[in-house]
Amino acid sequence: MGGSGRVRVSSERLSSLRSALEREKVPLLLSLTDSVDDAEAALARRAPGEVAIAIACAGATSTESRDRTSLELDQHKFLVELGARTASARTAGSLPPLAIIAQAPGAVVAEWARAESADAADAAAIMFLGGEQTGRAWADVLLGRIAPSGKLPLTLPRSADQGTGACPDLRCEYTEELLMGWKGLVGREVEYPFGHGLSYANFKYELDEPPKLLPCSDGRLSDKECSPLSPALTLSIRVVNSGSPQRTSVNMTTLAASEVVQLYLGYPTHAAEPPLVLRAFNKTRPMRAGEGQRISFTLNRRDMSVWDVTRARWRSIHGIFSVWLGSSSRDLRLNTTFDCHSGDEE
Repeated sequence: MGGSGRVRVSSERLSSLRSALEREKVPLLLSLTDSVDDAEAALARRAPGEVAIAIACAGATSTESRDRTSLELDQHKFLVELGARTASARTAGSLPPLAIIAQAPGAVVAEWARAESADAADAAAIMFLGGEQTGRAWADVLLGRIAPSGKLPLTLPRSADQGTGACPDLRCEYTEELLMGWKGLVGREVEYPFGHGLSYANFKYELDEPPKLLPCSDGRLSDKECSPLSPALTLSIRVVNSGSPQRTSVNMTTLAASEVVQLYLGYPTHAAEPPLVLRAFNKTRPMRAGEGQRISFTLNRRDMSVWDVTRARWRSIHGIFSVWLGSSSRDLRLNTTFDCHSGDEE
């Protein structure tokens, strides 16, 4: 990685993926190349079955004061061609599975990881700006020492033109209004949605306690007597590690895994809010297969308010709210509603 985040000093604490795997005594066949022919030839020279998995590494460079010229990784074309060639050769049994790991400063286009594509990598992972122990972190995940639990803080778009275009003028009109970032892509086809992130386990969601509105200290449900940050609503669910995904050939039932549960609100129509708004998230403890944990959420009155531009103040909203709980913005497992009849519309 370049830019101001680049570590320039030599230190024993710095760790690349190569040094981390060598530290773990993992036998490696190293090939530093951006040529698909060279990479394929290096693998083909090995005896069938001698290489368990091929790992392709890629990244992108960014810096302050200037925009990235592309949403592609620096090795984008190499990864796309490598995935296609590997998939084609694998039908003859000549090449091992392909995993791609990427380090990125933000959103990237990732057709090399497209889930429904037969020409994409067999597995893919992305890490945003890490630190001096990045290599060891990658090794822990690749070797199954720890189950990944990260979630995307943004959307990986299907194409670069899905983003908001640059404004060339001194005066810019924000015509997208509140539909910015991932909220503007709801209902559109993307590569990977906001909040997405797989693990070495599956998780089952069960509603434990439905939404419950909390009164103010004086017993009334009036926002005028309540602090905006006072608790307004509670609910809880139970999350269970239901075991390894069927597509995983390695038995991960003994590996503890965590899930990040996300709570999205759907406002009443008259609030003119985006279809979904992330209001909370909560991470479980590491759980082995069959183990479960109760996860609770508490929203305050500000969480159910909107900003009134004309009056420059927060305004509470009343009406029927929807609550969605899930593993990502497009993997919503539970849905319920509540009637917030305590709004202050003055």
